Amino acid sequence: MRKWKVLFFLLIYSFSCWAATLSVQNNLQLWLKADAGVTVTGGYVSNWADQSGNGRNASQSDTSKRPVLASNAINGLAAIRFDGSNDGLLTSAFQTFPNKRGTMFIVAKAAFDGTTGHMVGTYYNSGITWQFYHNQDTLLYWDSVSADTISGSIVNSEFKTYSIVRDSNTNINFYRNGEFQTNFAIADNQPDVKAVNIGSNINHSNLEAFHGDIAEILLYGSNLSESERISVEQYLGEKYFNISPVPEPCSVLLVFFSIFIFISSNLQRK
Repeated sequence: MRKWKVLFFLLIYSFSCWAATLSVQNNLQLWLKADAGVTVTGGYVSNWADQSGNGRNASQSDTSKRPVLASNAINGLAAIRFDGSNDGLLTSAFQTFPNKRGTMFIVAKAAFDGTTGHMVGTYYNSGITWQFYHNQDTLLYWDSVSADTISGSIVNSEFKTYSIVRDSNTNINFYRNGEFQTNFAIADNQPDVKAVNIGSNINHSNLEAFHGDIAEILLYGSNLSESERISVEQYLGEKYFNISPVPEPCSVLLVFFSIFIFISSNLQRK
C-alpha cells in the first residue's frame, strides 16, 4: 500500500508540471491577465495590475468609464468586459515597440455592433502612435500614417488569440490562434512614448469604444523568435482553449520514474 501511495503522489506531481505557465518573460513590457491583479470598486474595474513587474497598471479614474469583471467568461476564467460605449483603461506612459521591434498577444472576444472597436494601442490626437482595433469582422492596424486591414480575421462573439510580430522596420506578421494569417507593410517610424489605451481611445474625441471581452494582453519590447512565439501561444492555448500542452521534461521523467519504481517493486516481490 505504501508503494502505491508513493506512485500516486509522483504521478500527481508529474502532471502538475503541465500547468499553464508563461516561460518567455524576457523583454516583457506589459502583462495584464483578468485572473490576477484586478481591483473591483463598486462593481467596476478600477485597476488592472501589470504582472510583468514593471508597474504599468491599467486604471480608470472616471467611475462612469470603468469596465466590469466578467467571471467564468472563458474556460472558467475571468475577462474584462467593455460595454462599447465609453469604457477604457489606461497605463502609464512607456516606450512600445522600441527600436521598431515588438510582439503583442491579446486574447479577446468582440461583439459586432456596427461600430469600430479599439482593443489596444497608443492612439492619440498627436504624435506617432499605433492601434490594434476592429470594424465588424475586419481587424485593422494603424501605424500613424494609414491602416492595414485584415478582412474576415475576427469572428463575432468568439474568443481568439490575436498576435502581431514587428520583425523589421516596415513589416508585421499577424497570427490567429497561433496560425500565421498574413503579413503587411507598415510605415517606417518609431512610436512615441505614450500610455497604452485598452478598450477605447481614452483622451481622444473619437473613442472607438470596444464592445467585448479581453482576458489577457502581453506586450514584448522585442520581436520574439519563432520558438518563443510558439511557447507563448501554447501557454495561452492551454490556458484558455484547452489545447493539449507539450509535456515538460520534468513531467515526462517523473512519469517514467514512477513506472520504473512500480515495476521494480513488483519484480522484487516475485
